Amino acid sequence: TITINDDAAPEGDETVSLTLGAPSGGATLGVPSTAILTILANDAAAGTLQFTPNPADQTVAENAGTASFTVTRSGGASGAISTTIALGGSATLGAGNDYTTSTLTLDWADGDASDRTVTITVNDDAAPEGDETVSLTLGAPSGGATLGVPSTAILTILANDAAAGSLQFTPNPADQTVAENAGTATFTVTRSGGASGAISTTIALGGSATLGAGNDYTTSTLTLDWADGDASDRTVTITINDDAAPEGDETVSLTLGAPSGGAVLGSPSLATLTIIANDAAAGVLRFAADPPDQVVVESVGTVNFMVSRGGGSVGAISATVALGGSAILGSDYTSSNLVLDWADGDATDRTITLTVIDDSGIEGSESVALVLGAPSGGAVLGTPATANLTILDNDANGGPAPATAIPASSTWSLALLALLLTAFAVVRTGTAERRID
Repeated sequence: TITINDDAAPEGDETVSLTLGAPSGGATLGVPSTAILTILANDAAAGTLQFTPNPADQTVAENAGTASFTVTRSGGASGAISTTIALGGSATLGAGNDYTTSTLTLDWADGDASDRTVTITVNDDAAPEGDETVSLTLGAPSGGATLGVPSTAILTILANDAAAGSLQFTPNPADQTVAENAGTATFTVTRSGGASGAISTTIALGGSATLGAGNDYTTSTLTLDWADGDASDRTVTITINDDAAPEGDETVSLTLGAPSGGAVLGSPSLATLTIIANDAAAGVLRFAADPPDQVVVESVGTVNFMVSRGGGSVGAISATVALGGSAILGSDYTSSNLVLDWADGDATDRTITLTVIDDSGIEGSESVALVLGAPSGGAVLGTPATANLTILDNDANGGPAPATAIPASSTWSLALLALLLTAFAVVRTGTAERRID
């Protein structure tokens, strides 16, 4: 009986020969007198081949350059051995395609247990494509070596070419400015660079304008979907409510959300709509009385004209008052400040005061014209924007007044503007005789 020791030592097949010796007692040897026991090795004396580490899979970006895989011979190094690498996966091998590789045959000499390296060179092309894979599978080794685990490794190449497409507003920049009564404003979203797979994105709204029926604007759907292979444009329509509310310019911001399906965001991913107010949000400036003209005697002292801000009070505004007419500033009258200012939210009236100088000069009636200047801050001029002050002279000239012809069938009245000693002479002319004609 031969008892075999099942050790762990890597070794080849072994033999035990048993030979009968010369017998004693007159016996002779027959045939066979020799027997051979062959012990088949179970310790991979030629070694075990596998990828290292376990698992050996790798993931790299398309622009990574290279990816290296290591194959080890372990457990034994008896004899020369060899194996091959079979390639598979969705990526395409070859120059100008997705990748190339080093030699796919790995050899070890007797006693050589050093590692072998398989290098995959990734082609960073510009083709829009999805993630791709390369599978490496060790073939059945020669020379008595066996396959270990893992005998397969997977390389995943992450696309950097937006195979699913890049989403952005078009044109660049995509901002728009419209009047409140424009009706609608339309924004275009494009899918470019690739159309692989179904994708989707959402539109987030912001800005100072208020969304909703009865408010500043409404919008079409805010979810945009593309089917696999579809690269047609999508539009987002903003419908503007031309309300009568006095308000300033307002904005609507549209921001593309992170897309699904592997698509990426391009530029611009933000568009802004500016709605120009047409409701005189800053207000309408006019003289408060309509008509605002006044007639006064030279001795009146002061005269006030009121300027109102109506329709809106958004923002700080200012206006000026220009003076004209036949009266002379500084001689016939003086004026208060001719710059009118309103703070944000202030809609109280402003007063322009003219102080009439009651001089003793004989000068006849004079006038002062007050004209509102173009206001700042977005306010506009209403009607009336001009007022006139007539100053009646109260200074007698001491002599006869000029003659005035009174037409037939006319009624005239004489009024004294002051207590003066004045004589009026009425003279009849023509051929008609009193009490006859």
